[in-house]
Amino acid sequence: MTSHKSNIWCVSWDWVGAVGRVTMLGCIAAIGVSLFLIGCSKPDKPKPLKYNIYVGCNNTDQMYVYDADSLTLIDSIPGLGNSYSMVVSPDGRWLFVEGKYNRGGNVLVKLDASSKQVAGILPSNGPIVIRGLDDGRLLLRGNPTFYEEIIDPTTLTVTSQIDDSLYWRDGPQSGSKIAVVAPGNDHRVRVLDLKTGEVYGNYIPRLQSGVTISTYQVSLHPDGKRVLVMGPSASKAVWFVIGDVITDSTLLQQRLSAPGGRVAISDDGHYAIVTDPSNISRPEFPPLTTDVFDLTTNTHLKRFNEDDFSDWVYNAQIQFLADGKRAVLAPPPGKGSPFYVINLVTLQEEKAIWLPGDVPLTGAIGTGLRPKQ
Repeated sequence: MTSHKSNIWCVSWDWVGAVGRVTMLGCIAAIGVSLFLIGCSKPDKPKPLKYNIYVGCNNTDQMYVYDADSLTLIDSIPGLGNSYSMVVSPDGRWLFVEGKYNRGGNVLVKLDASSKQVAGILPSNGPIVIRGLDDGRLLLRGNPTFYEEIIDPTTLTVTSQIDDSLYWRDGPQSGSKIAVVAPGNDHRVRVLDLKTGEVYGNYIPRLQSGVTISTYQVSLHPDGKRVLVMGPSASKAVWFVIGDVITDSTLLQQRLSAPGGRVAISDDGHYAIVTDPSNISRPEFPPLTTDVFDLTTNTHLKRFNEDDFSDWVYNAQIQFLADGKRAVLAPPPGKGSPFYVINLVTLQEEKAIWLPGDVPLTGAIGTGLRPKQ
């Protein structure tokens, strides 16, 4: 009996083992099939992001919206045509436009780019400039050389004033930092952190020969160290120089054909564009020019002149497109001309775009992520 029970016990375990082996093989087969199916199925590709170009025109009191890829008109927003400056929020949802909303007084308007509904209005004293900080949490507002206020874009309220008795400032920002210059004859360029109040660095704008230039335009590179400066030398020649505020050294110098009007730096810090402010054409005066620089190598790439564009443009507003390889050049508010897209890789005009009805472009321009509908 003992032996018989033992045999039954053994048979039972053999049966369990056989079932286990079959079950395990089935599981392995099932897993294999699942993995095969997973391998065969293609994962959904994320949809490419779309970007808009916003262009103001006070002849029709509209802000026109263009697709940044096809450069075609896709929409318009009423009431924002007569504008001076513009900032698009990082997520593309909000437009901050400084100008005469609905042909009224000067205000800063916060508008939902999708619904076109106004979310806030902040009165202002006149035509001034707004710029957004890279983190999207602050706006700067002031005239073209002095920033006067720091604004919370969520509530559209002034959070603090900037002491203009210490510094004048202009140009793009890096995070919460801007390039600053002391008033008077002290042309040293330093960097001010608007959040902490820290000031660091020192650069005396000079040519490589040692000649110092005045600083009527200064911009900070995203690396927080290099500054882009325009100004005349003692001989009245106008120069564009790139300097390092940490080492106080000049990295590049380029003589301009006329006093430079504006400087813009691409978000990735690769390119800089300098435009001519003159509104007088040749032959009596220097030709109109737009210079492109490569900031990764600190080199001058090309000088565009009137012959490079379908129609001439000066003192251009400058916006870089999201790919970092194209830029929009548009005449300043109040002047008539198409706006242009230039390719920074091929260094050619890509397209000249007149607004609907060939009316002059007279308002602010901006570029940004297309808002979700």
